[in-house]
Amino acid sequence: MMNENNYKLTAMLSSSGLHGVRPVPVSTPFSMPEVNFSDKGVADQFEVYDNSYRVPSFNLIQEDINADPELVNLRRSERLVKPSSCVLSPFVVFKHLKKGQTRKRKTDDQKIAEIRSWYPSSGDVQLRLTTGGFVGPSFWSALLGDDNEGWLSDDHIFGWMIHLYESRDRNARWSILPPYFQMYFYGTTLPEQTYRGYYTGVVEPFPAITTVDEVYVPLLIPQTHWFLGVFNLVTRTLTVYDSLAETPFLDRGRDQVLTHINFVFDNWLRRHGYYTTMPIPLTYPFHVTFAQNVPQQTGPLGDCGVWVCIFLEKLINGRRINDGEDPNVTASNMRRHLAMLFYDSKLEGESSVEKIIQSVERNSDVTKPFH
Repeated sequence: MMNENNYKLTAMLSSSGLHGVRPVPVSTPFSMPEVNFSDKGVADQFEVYDNSYRVPSFNLIQEDINADPELVNLRRSERLVKPSSCVLSPFVVFKHLKKGQTRKRKTDDQKIAEIRSWYPSSGDVQLRLTTGGFVGPSFWSALLGDDNEGWLSDDHIFGWMIHLYESRDRNARWSILPPYFQMYFYGTTLPEQTYRGYYTGVVEPFPAITTVDEVYVPLLIPQTHWFLGVFNLVTRTLTVYDSLAETPFLDRGRDQVLTHINFVFDNWLRRHGYYTTMPIPLTYPFHVTFAQNVPQQTGPLGDCGVWVCIFLEKLINGRRINDGEDPNVTASNMRRHLAMLFYDSKLEGESSVEKIIQSVERNSDVTKPFH
């Protein structure tokens, strides 16, 4: 009887209504062993049981899916679905992450190679991030370290500052003053109205100082070293972030710069009315402190300006100042990032200065930030 049923089932599966199904080969009849209904017996029978009537498999690509709607639905239900990244093992997630990083690295390498082949004969070009200022081949060779020095100028740091401002939330409680701010009262050629605009917020993209709690100021020991000062208007502190804080021969120059900027910043606040609603301090109101556990540069290039850019990005975005990274690798990656960022900000056609002037004419309260 069992053999007869097997042949009937085979004939039914081979009928014209089920062309898409491959019939299962018919096994020879076999005798079912006597069932032992004890716990151990059931387990033993399950272990040795040979199921000859296996579920047929379907070839989802080669078979005709229009034969029967029910078969179509069945095949759809058997399709493999890509698992969510939430249920992947950490190893698989890390493997996918490394593949993505490898692809990005290859793309970045191609972009850097393009920049290196382009800039020696580029001449002077205008960049959006330097508000239309012209930069020459030396700008790129210093940024990429091709001049064997890698010293960043105020143009590099100014451009990075503009980039950070472009992503700044309107309600953020921080401001960055340009890298030449310390020259205030120190032989600068900038008009007073520009410095006033930095305070009032009428110079784009600087917010009004009365609306922020922290003010970041890139500081320079002339011809020697960049570091970052952070004025906190709430705690009345000036915190120093220095990638060469443990270098003794810079102590004197650093102290001179800190004394000067403390005077300049305080006088700037007084001159523009910051203290009109509070007692005027009789001494320097900002207590100088040095940030601890700050990464120290180790590479052969002058990476101090690069680290000022790194400190700015980390502090503004609330990231840990020291992630235990290799300082040399971090600085090298930042140089590449800056090079691609500036390269993508090249201006073609109409002069960016003309664009800025047109923007100022549309809003007479806004002054172009000369530098």
